[in-house]
Amino acid sequence: MKRILPSSINGHAEIPASKSFTQRALACALIANGESYLKNIGISDDEQASLEIIQKAGATVNPDRIIPLMFIGNVKIKWIVLFLFLTSTILDFHENTGGKLDHIGGATFGFLYVFYLKKGINIGSWFDKF
Repeated sequence: MKRILPSSINGHAEIPASKSFTQRALACALIANGESYLKNIGISDDEQASLEIIQKAGATVNPDRIIPLMFIGNVKIKWIVLFLFLTSTILDFHENTGGKLDHIGGATFGFLYVFYLKKGINIGSWFDKF
């Protein structure tokens, strides 16, 4: 039998929010007026799907946002997205090729949209006419 004695610990830990909390925060941010800043949200598949949905509804996401990853450290979201894009689309191209091409086109347009939007040019303004 081992004896456990009380002790103290010092430090700082940032724990991502739960999946349901993150999804609710994203929904609130979508309907809020002005800009919303969400810090330390999770990066599970469900949370990324929620993020994709609000982007399709017209929200923009800061690609320079930093996410702390266990065993890796702080990483900008754009590098996480690039890694996921490369591993899921390009490295496994033999399955669902049409869907992969669709994702490549969407990712390219998304990149160009954010690139030009930072310069004050809204290349998607024509879409408002629909």
